[in-house]
Amino acid sequence: MKTNDNSIKNLILGGIIGTALGSILAENKTEGALLGAIIGTASAATIEANKIANQTKITQMIEVDGKLIKINPDGTRNFIRNIRKVKRDYPQQIILP
Repeated sequence: MKTNDNSIKNLILGGIIGTALGSILAENKTEGALLGAIIGTASAATIEANKIANQTKITQMIEVDGKLIKINPDGTRNFIRNIRKVKRDYPQQIILP
């Protein structure tokens, strides 16, 4: 239960930090706060999930500098193959409905 409490605290903290940063950086404070909260919470959830995954004793796959790497339960890493990077041009602004 303690792990769940820490996870919830991290998600809340990520949302609060994201809200503050979004408000500071955005021209429209309401939209910036909302978007920042979503991004902050998603980032905190990703970090928490990564920590939990690292504690398991199963093989994991990660990408490092365009290379697919397998991490074995004993911590050793094996190169699997190169991954082609896809370049995408994202718009500078996103208009929310």
